[in-house]
Amino acid sequence: LGRRAEVDPYGTPDPLTFMSQQLAGHEDQPGLDSIMQRQRRGPPPVYQGILPPNQEVRRDYVDCCEDFFKYLAENKGSGTSRASSKPFIEHGVAPSLNELKPTTLREVVQVVNKIHTDFDYRLQTLSYDGTNTLVKDDLGDTIMLSLYNFVRPEEDPMEKLPRQTHLALMQPYMRNAHDDRGRELFLRCDNPQCVVLFRTEAAWLAAKEGLPHPAEQEDPGSLRAKGNHAFKNSHFYEGNQFYSRALEHPKVSENDYVACTSNRAETYLRQEQWELAERDCPPAVLEVQPTHVRCRFRLARALVQLEKFPEAKTMVSDLMSEHPADIRAVKELHVDIQRLSREKSGSYDIRGMIKEVKSNRRAFHASFVSDAVALGVEIPKADIGSYRGCLASENIGEGALLCASKAFCFVPPSAHDLQTEMDLRWGILSEGSQSMISAEAVLLLSRRPILGELLYSLSCSGDYSKQSDLEKINLARIHDIVSCNAFGSQFEDEMSVDLAKINGGESAGSFEANRLLQGGGICLNESLFNHSCVANCSWSLVGDHMFIHSTRAIAKGEELCIRYRAGSSFEDTGKAFRNWGIGGGFQCLCSRCTFFSSNHELVEMEDEVEFLFQSATGLVSRLDLPMGVAAERSIPVGRRLEILSAFQDVEPCIKCNAVPQLEALQGAYLSQKGDVHGALECYKRAAEASYSGLGATYGYAKQLWRIVGCSM
Repeated sequence: LGRRAEVDPYGTPDPLTFMSQQLAGHEDQPGLDSIMQRQRRGPPPVYQGILPPNQEVRRDYVDCCEDFFKYLAENKGSGTSRASSKPFIEHGVAPSLNELKPTTLREVVQVVNKIHTDFDYRLQTLSYDGTNTLVKDDLGDTIMLSLYNFVRPEEDPMEKLPRQTHLALMQPYMRNAHDDRGRELFLRCDNPQCVVLFRTEAAWLAAKEGLPHPAEQEDPGSLRAKGNHAFKNSHFYEGNQFYSRALEHPKVSENDYVACTSNRAETYLRQEQWELAERDCPPAVLEVQPTHVRCRFRLARALVQLEKFPEAKTMVSDLMSEHPADIRAVKELHVDIQRLSREKSGSYDIRGMIKEVKSNRRAFHASFVSDAVALGVEIPKADIGSYRGCLASENIGEGALLCASKAFCFVPPSAHDLQTEMDLRWGILSEGSQSMISAEAVLLLSRRPILGELLYSLSCSGDYSKQSDLEKINLARIHDIVSCNAFGSQFEDEMSVDLAKINGGESAGSFEANRLLQGGGICLNESLFNHSCVANCSWSLVGDHMFIHSTRAIAKGEELCIRYRAGSSFEDTGKAFRNWGIGGGFQCLCSRCTFFSSNHELVEMEDEVEFLFQSATGLVSRLDLPMGVAAERSIPVGRRLEILSAFQDVEPCIKCNAVPQLEALQGAYLSQKGDVHGALECYKRAAEASYSGLGATYGYAKQLWRIVGCSM
């Protein structure tokens, strides 16, 4: 086993080697930290047969795992598998615990990088090192366990997994750290629904024997006090568990019942589990004490987050009339409900939202869908059949707000490497950024499984029709949905919103303000809009809220489309869409792409203009040359006029990229030569070409600075 080349042609050390280096522990195990500080020593000679030569192994590991080493030595030739070449393993939909058979680490280690679908692994936590948890099973064997998508980065995992926590890991598997074949093995789980936590050791032992859940033995008052202590220390999950145990006690008093249920509702609110706060806790308390002020206020807060504004308004109004001089928070909530009601009708304070983003405040905002928009309807098309999209149910004017909502899941630009993982020019999310968004979606579904039906309603490339339970986390399906529907926006993106179009106010303007209007995520309603290179709608971000508005007048029955990519060339757009999503992407069939697919000469001219325009702007930035001089150096006047002539008689949507760039270069050239009136005409034609091809948001304003500067 020590001869790697014979064991694994990929150079992967065998699983027994990894296990021998990291398995440790018995009943008086001092903990991972002290183990890591011990001196490293070589293995005793008796174990040379199962350990690679010239590799140090801590003697304490060998001493405390002698029985397990002997077991490995006796079974080293029976079914031990090398690491699979598959780079990514995903847990499937979590089964029920009673459908699985208990297993041990000694069985799991026999085949690594493979999910043991028919088993569950019962564990107890020992210590935590900041990233992974040291766990042991009934036989005393210990291993590092890494739980992905289990807690958010700002949360303390020790709150959910303190020492001596009992859990069952459904469908366990082992893999290499950091997906590196040369690293140690550890237990891993990506699906939070595959982790079953037991509140007490008695519940864990009962589950092992297949017995019913034992009755709670600890006094409800004591559990309530522990829950209050945990809540005061902002350990809301821990407090929730104590309150739940108190409520399950067969002799819980009415006073403890009301207090624990109301307090548990608050823990749900703090963990953003709005459905549980509304449906589980508050109504039960109100049946016992209808005038309970705190409980009614907490129920109103849950109703607001679920956008049930009429019910919340009624409840808050009743509280204000019954207690006119009491609870300032109720009055503040009343003001918020009035603002949210206005937003529900499409009236947003965009500048106020930008200030919230700058100050890192997480204010809640209502979603909006215009009555003129039909979302997710079947659209028949003769040549390709029917497909799902959005239609204008009535005539729509230019600049109308059509749709606005908070992202279902969102990763801000401050998150790990999200900004650098994006394509800075077009805002297309990389695979790494998509994985971050997928992780956020998995974490959200683990806490609010009722949202699974909404997320799974989005289109993706795979066939998941066999999944009947839509509250179950399906990692492959979520990753597929994210790859097809996730958006990304950055300040360089030409699709940045003209905020004045939405709210009649001034645009964000500054570099710092625009930096805040970016990030990546998924919006449920907005994902239903299809792509077109000549879209009649535009999307934009303010914090984690997406807005879609019309860029020109739209007739009733016309499909509403947005641009998934900013104004790139035909070749770049086609390449991006061919690689879109997991299932092979798609082909854009808009009028612009259809025209270019049969006019290769104009495609080459557009690419040439794109390259030369970037060259000219590069000369301006690097050498501080005037734009007119840079234009003359980049592309001769004759060639500019030749390409402009070739695009003269085509549709506006065909010329919307090349013509504005050429006219801008020509205008700068004429201005440099002193022909200011000629330059002004070039800039006007550039603005008109942009406007007619792309609409108001991309169009006239994009060239206004040139027009105004030339006029001055």
